[in-house]
Amino acid sequence: MKRIGPWSAFRTGFARCLQQWPLWLLFCVVLVAVSGLLLWPLERTLAQAIGHRLAAGEIARGIPGWLAAETLRQVREQPDRFAAPLATAGLTFPAWPFLMALPFGLLSAGALPLYAAAGRRTDWRLFGRGLGRWAGSFALLLLLEVVLFELSIFLLLALTAVVLVATRGTALWVLILTAPILAAVIVLIPWWFEYARALAVVQQERHVFHLLGTAWGFLFRNLGPAAGLALFNFLLPILPTLLYLLLTLPLPSSWWVGRVFIQQLFVFGLIGTRLVRLASEVCLVQGRGKQARQEGRSIVESAAV
Repeated sequence: MKRIGPWSAFRTGFARCLQQWPLWLLFCVVLVAVSGLLLWPLERTLAQAIGHRLAAGEIARGIPGWLAAETLRQVREQPDRFAAPLATAGLTFPAWPFLMALPFGLLSAGALPLYAAAGRRTDWRLFGRGLGRWAGSFALLLLLEVVLFELSIFLLLALTAVVLVATRGTALWVLILTAPILAAVIVLIPWWFEYARALAVVQQERHVFHLLGTAWGFLFRNLGPAAGLALFNFLLPILPTLLYLLLTLPLPSSWWVGRVFIQQLFVFGLIGTRLVRLASEVCLVQGRGKQARQEGRSIVESAAV
């Protein structure tokens, strides 16, 4: 059986994402609702602290300058009032990436089996079984990913600061070396865990540390094709971004309803690019993994049980 390349995996994943378009809608509805619930307390706090609510037109154009200036003035004039919320936000900040990514991670436990099965219709039974089987493992993988990610960045920045202090800022080579290492950490850790999730579904595995070891071996053996696929998935979000800029730049600022609508379409497109990434990685694992011939068949058969 001929192993597929990065372009074939990307094209197949794109097609499977379009075939499973109800998943796209589900992700959008859930993620937008969760984002609203998380942002609502912040908006309410600002309204109570500053004394008025934000106009929809201002929100559509982003954070206006007057709001930022007014917020800073309130913090400067009433530091005691903002001390407790700021302290709480600072203490809980390490948990934010996990909480923000958790809804997408849990939904992907149901979506990946559908992308792996390559069916033409959305089988919600298979989606539910995927949630029941892998939601716990995916949540643990996400927790480990966030901890490893934050710990790596903290240690790297702390080590850089220590060297700069010890050399009184003369070791500029440390800053030059830190930048690419930091970029590698930001890219490689999520990449590693993404393939651990894809392999979990393809190989019907739930043991987290075994999955991480398998994903490491898979990437080592298929570094070229995986890197090529990552490049395609990196370039894909450029399309909705360009469309967003082309549609919003000529739009008058007073047409805030149109801006809000275009922003939601932009979010819809970005979520779609993330789903294409999931589906294409599953296709690459299926096309280049050791169980390439049996994996799709086993997933479809498990749905019928």
